[in-house]
Amino acid sequence: MNNRINNNDYICPRCNSKDIIEFDDFISCNKCNLDFDKEFLGVIDNENILARQELKGTIDAFDEKDDDDEKDDDGEKDDDGEKDDDDVNDDDDDFSKI
Repeated sequence: MNNRINNNDYICPRCNSKDIIEFDDFISCNKCNLDFDKEFLGVIDNENILARQELKGTIDAFDEKDDDDEKDDDGEKDDDGEKDDDDVNDDDDDFSKI
């Protein structure tokens, strides 16, 4: 369970607000409504810290890409126009032409 503490020791990395609610492992900004993991605060420059919501969106995008890649097992070219390594069948090598 997360313990809520109103705390002015933290500043929102996004909007620089001091209207912050502190939880055990993250802070929540009341002004911009974004949550930030404490482990990144003070370690990464503020402009490079992603909010939990942004991290979730990035992870979800990769999960969707993985799902799409699993469906593309027909040996056809992918969206980038290239054949993937998993589309190549090594059993079809014909060395008699050498």
